[in-house]
Amino acid sequence: MLVTAPRIVRFGAAGLVATLCYFVLANAFVTWGNMPPQAASVTAYLASLVVSYLLQSRFTFGVKQDSVAQMSRFVVTAMAGLGLSWLIVYVTVTRLSWPYLAATVMICILIPIANYFVFKGWVFATGLRQLQREVNREKL
Repeated sequence: MLVTAPRIVRFGAAGLVATLCYFVLANAFVTWGNMPPQAASVTAYLASLVVSYLLQSRFTFGVKQDSVAQMSRFVVTAMAGLGLSWLIVYVTVTRLSWPYLAATVMICILIPIANYFVFKGWVFATGLRQLQREVNREKL
């Protein structure tokens, strides 16, 4: 594999780039595109999902081939993360009356941890097995 940094470091870097992409696009859509904030946020989120998928598949996990199944699993995982984020905010802020900051800290810790393991064990698992077979063939 060309990239030698540990996978968890690459995962974090890819996540930061995708988050930065979301931030820049959402603000650009509102500021220069005159979009309503909600529409800008959703549009930027969807665009950053594409960036995230490409970075996570290629850079983090080294999977070079795409499949509809793999992309679908990625989208399902992203939507589950979005739903879990909403649930965390609802429970902690609305039901428990905790400060919003507590909810966002929980989200920033729990969602990436869960995503890493779901990406590794489900989303990109087929591609990772294929890479391992290729590495094993090269060793022979």
